Amino acid sequence: MKSMHRAALGKPSHIMTGQPYVIVQNESKGTVLAGKARVASTCLRRAIGLLGRSGIDSGEGLILVPCRSIHTFFMRFPIDVVFMDKEFRVLLLEENMQPFRVSPYLPGAYCVLEIPTGTITDTATAEGDMLSVTPCTPCR
Repeated sequence: MKSMHRAALGKPSHIMTGQPYVIVQNESKGTVLAGKARVASTCLRRAIGLLGRSGIDSGEGLILVPCRSIHTFFMRFPIDVVFMDKEFRVLLLEENMQPFRVSPYLPGAYCVLEIPTGTITDTATAEGDMLSVTPCTPCR
C-alpha cells in the first residue's frame, strides 16, 4: 500500500479522491492516530463533519481537506484535533477541544484530523511530527 504523503499530493482534492476512508499514522513515533478516518473533501461533508453523532470510537477519525480552521458548534462531545500542512507535518495540536469552541485559523494548514479525546496523548503525537495518510482498503 503506497503512502499518499508528500509527493503524491497535488491539489487538496487529490489526497482523498475516491477514498472514503484512510489510515493516519505518525511516522515520527510509529503510532496510528486513526485506523479508519472518514474523508470529508467536499463542502457538504466538511459542513456536516461529526454533527449528529454522540461520540467517536477509538481508532476512528474524520479528516477535513482542505481545512485551516474548525469549530465544534452543536457537537455533543470533545475531540482531539491535529492540523497538518501539505506534507502532513503536524502544525498544531488541540487536545480535548470542547463543544462550542473555535480553533485558531492556520494559513499554512492543509487538512485537519478530528479524533477521539486522548488519542494525541496516547500516540505521543507532537507538533513537528510527520504523519502519513494511506488508503484504507477494504474499510467500508
